[in-house]
Amino acid sequence: MATVTMYSSPFCPYCFMAKRLLKKKGVEIEEIDVMAEPRRRVEMKERA
Repeated sequence: MATVTMYSSPFCPYCFMAKRLLKKKGVEIEEIDVMAEPRRRVEMKERA
């Protein structure tokens, strides 16, 4: 199964729920915290 790249923040309830669902389904997640790495927000917006 492919790895899912997920842009998130610690205070995002939608991110929390999505992570929980993906983990339950056995999906591997590469999580990028945009609060810890603000420069990654631009990348997130380009990919969304």
